[in-house]
Amino acid sequence: MMKKSALKWWVPGIVLVLGAAIWFGISAYVASKAEQELQQFLKAFNLQDKTHWDSLTATPLGKITIKDFTVKDKGNEIQVRRIVLTDVINQPEHQRFQLDVEGLGNGAGYSPISGTHPVFGGLELPPLDFSISSESDYAKDLSELRFSFVQDQMLSGSYAMRLSQVQAFRTFNDEMKKDSINLFAVLMELQQVRLDHLQLKLENLGFIEYFQTALKKSAENPEAMLPGLQGYDFTDSLDIKAALCPMDQYMSHVNDPELACRTLFDFATGRGKTLDLSIAPAEPVTTAVLFQLQRNPSLLSTLNIDIKP
Repeated sequence: MMKKSALKWWVPGIVLVLGAAIWFGISAYVASKAEQELQQFLKAFNLQDKTHWDSLTATPLGKITIKDFTVKDKGNEIQVRRIVLTDVINQPEHQRFQLDVEGLGNGAGYSPISGTHPVFGGLELPPLDFSISSESDYAKDLSELRFSFVQDQMLSGSYAMRLSQVQAFRTFNDEMKKDSINLFAVLMELQQVRLDHLQLKLENLGFIEYFQTALKKSAENPEAMLPGLQGYDFTDSLDIKAALCPMDQYMSHVNDPELACRTLFDFATGRGKTLDLSIAPAEPVTTAVLFQLQRNPSLLSTLNIDIKP
């Protein structure tokens, strides 16, 4: 007969083992289901025979991890070191997900934006990392989108936006399922979507310096210059624009135009490493109003725009 002193250790041990077995059993089932759904997704784009991954794992809580994901199609190759999908909700009234991608590169192992240009020369950048998350809660009539990226040796940034009165998105989805789309009805609905908040952050990791060097090289080969920049005196133009900037018909309506202009031109010239733009209107602004900004710049004052380092 087992002693009570031994029993008190065996019971928690058995519970732990059973818990681990259940966890890994459910994880294996979830991973199998996730792999089936991924195969169906790839099949819809005729990529099921052009894609390979080393491993796909999942937890009962819904975290899906794919390692060493590769797509080869028509001589092109995309490689991803790691893909993580979490926080997934897929219900009629509530959709949400978080996607993290690490080490996105081409067949040579460089970032997808790597390449060759007559002026810029060869770009051999490290793989790109990015994250995107989205949530639409139709019961609360709110939607949020967040995006961030890091491209070593060039640029990093983040973008966040919150919208309200987003029922129009459901109307759009419903219309897209029909054989005949009522475009006018969709546009009218989309004009009612409201912007609650927006923020954009950028950090220069070498892009500005690289771009300035490329502009200097363009003098030796002006025909290879980017369209619209042939014969453009970049430095002189910046100095002139910096002086006039606070009086610009658009910039004069942001908060603290002098700080905003100084931040923009410091970032553009490499003197400043960061840029932070935020829009936080006291009352949410409809997209209908946003569409009028070009014709009526004074509406910018209602957006409460800050531009700072």
